[in-house]
Amino acid sequence: MKIRPQTTPLLSLLTSRPLRLRRTFGSKSARALLFCIYFYIFIIYLFLFPSCHLWNDIENMRPRSSKPDTQIPNLPIEMIRLDGGSFVMGLQPGLYGDDDAKQWDSTLSPFYIGKYEVTQGQYREVMGTNPSQIIQDTGQSNPEWDKLPVDNVSWFDTIIFCNRLSIKEGLTPVYQMNVSAEFPLHIVWETDPDRWLTVWGPTTDTRWREHANFRIIANADGYRLPTEAQWEYACRAETTCVYNFDFSLITSLANYYGSVYPHVSVPLPPRPPVGEPSNGTMPVGSFPPNAWGLYDMHGNVAEWVWDMFGNYPQSPRTDWFTSGFFVTERVHRGGGWSDGAIALASGYRSYIEPWYKSNAIGFRVARIVKED
Repeated sequence: MKIRPQTTPLLSLLTSRPLRLRRTFGSKSARALLFCIYFYIFIIYLFLFPSCHLWNDIENMRPRSSKPDTQIPNLPIEMIRLDGGSFVMGLQPGLYGDDDAKQWDSTLSPFYIGKYEVTQGQYREVMGTNPSQIIQDTGQSNPEWDKLPVDNVSWFDTIIFCNRLSIKEGLTPVYQMNVSAEFPLHIVWETDPDRWLTVWGPTTDTRWREHANFRIIANADGYRLPTEAQWEYACRAETTCVYNFDFSLITSLANYYGSVYPHVSVPLPPRPPVGEPSNGTMPVGSFPPNAWGLYDMHGNVAEWVWDMFGNYPQSPRTDWFTSGFFVTERVHRGGGWSDGAIALASGYRSYIEPWYKSNAIGFRVARIVKED
């Protein structure tokens, strides 16, 4: 059953067909009055929501070709430096009737974040394998799929990727994992992911659920998952809208399921034909970037972040994140190709167990800025 939005008599009048408008506003004075009403509504919108208009980058609002940027290399991963600053973090209270919605003041130091989501080609080059759903479905590999975002990775897998890439590039690994089965009586911290796998087996092994305890080397210059605050700061790019370009979403701006509840519905995007990638992802960079040049912050794949799920702070914080030794639910942000528009909102939070895998969840990486 389709639900049509209710309209007021004035709204019904203003959105009538041209013929009806000609009958209602037949005189010049009446048409002038109608023009004034439209003009004042437009001016009020501009002043109430100034951060939702990208005046200096209007070309970014136009749909781009779905063809991937062939210049995106597998490695090194292209990063963008963000200078940090303060912003209001969280979903607007009452917008979706979400009891968890809360906003608070967050301040961040400068950091780097991936321009794109980690691709299948990048993941394979670092990890030696590609777990993405299209590979599982077809049993084949295709160079054209290298620019699709990697999916079907657990939070554990992303931590291994970050440390392996750091070691590969001669950087200090960020994450340490306990490799002692006698935790907490005896702790042995190790940064080498191969050692983790030797002790606990593959990340699908139940021992990871029982013994996977991590901590961060705070000043390490290697790759890491962005914190939840870093991710939202990067996504918003100084906007305060529901999304980083407006209060509603259309399928020419992001890869998602196509329902824009609680806004007006739009047609669903076409599903890939048989023989094409069945997971619904599109090559990274297929949609317009945000104001800071970051792609796919909304949709394509949801993105794991470092934080375990927990309540927001009660007061302003700097470089805030949630952490803990023990295995617990981890947050993912941004929504994926199979999600409705609500999950793509800049402030929307989702969370799941760290061993969970989905063909609509991937990740992007970050690094700290080390001042000389």
